[in-house]
Amino acid sequence: MSIATSYIIVGQGLAGTTLAWSLYKEKIPFVIIDNHHQHCASKVAAGLYNPVVFKRMVKSWMVDDLLPVADDFYAYCEEILETKFWHKLPIKKIFVNEEEKNLWRKKSAENLYLGAIEEDVAINEIDSKEGLGEVNNAGWLDLPLFLEKSKKFFLGKKLLLQQQFNYDDIVLSENQISYKDIITNAIVFCEGFQMLYNPYFSKLPLIPTKGEVLTLEVKNFSLECTLNKGVFLLPLKNNTFKCGATYEWHTTKADITLNGKKEIEDKLQKFLKADYSILHHESGIRPTVVDRRPLLGSHPQYNNIFVFNGLGTKGVMLAPFFAEHMKNYLLNKAKLSEDVDIKRFFN
Repeated sequence: MSIATSYIIVGQGLAGTTLAWSLYKEKIPFVIIDNHHQHCASKVAAGLYNPVVFKRMVKSWMVDDLLPVADDFYAYCEEILETKFWHKLPIKKIFVNEEEKNLWRKKSAENLYLGAIEEDVAINEIDSKEGLGEVNNAGWLDLPLFLEKSKKFFLGKKLLLQQQFNYDDIVLSENQISYKDIITNAIVFCEGFQMLYNPYFSKLPLIPTKGEVLTLEVKNFSLECTLNKGVFLLPLKNNTFKCGATYEWHTTKADITLNGKKEIEDKLQKFLKADYSILHHESGIRPTVVDRRPLLGSHPQYNNIFVFNGLGTKGVMLAPFFAEHMKNYLLNKAKLSEDVDIKRFFN
């Protein structure tokens, strides 16, 4: 017996899950197919959102448009799932030197997200003698919790199939697609770095980028902000913290490494003076695009095969806005922004 649905979404990482929620809000039928790939970056990422690019102390791309949509989107999901996973939390940048502090002071006049500089601030167990600058409107999404609660919800609604997607089982016709026992109008691939193996979109310039993170326990220590100095230190609960991350470009080998652990610890110990123990050491592969912009659009030959991918390190902020953008493209044929349309890579 065949199942009829409007869309198949392949992948239940951040991209696939946010697109599914955007369609769900509009009561558009869909089925997610996901094999719970263990090296998906979404499953281990800290989920930080930061409206500032620290390297230049400028606003992150499109942040004024992205954040209001993200606030509303995650609040909607929290209400449906009856779970809190979108957390407002300032980021405090520990200055490396006077030059960095002066750049912050200069840029704060043109960047409302850069808060006041705090000097001579004593944070127990933290070396912050150069002072700190606070980032406003920052925070984090508990990404593993968001994905797990969404998975259970969609399973309960019979909207999620936990299985490996097989490209060879796609049968294309002009007006519809058959996939095993599913008849659908279109397929949207949201596979993260697995897109490298997708015969329809493997030529798009996606760079697999491994990141390693540590989960720490620091007894008798608490923070009311995320700290950043080379690495981030994000407070979770019960004296646990997430710390990272590393960047290893052009690799799909997702093993954890002693070098990755050492890199994180070397940077952490430059400002954290407390003793800690490592509870978990994890890694994931980020889907990074050469121009640091997401990948949205339809296949140049098959107009009912789509991609929504490449959210990268800013994915928590980008996903809700561009899930809505993708939904409007799918449902209403709305024009995609040239910044994200995959046509920018077509000859």
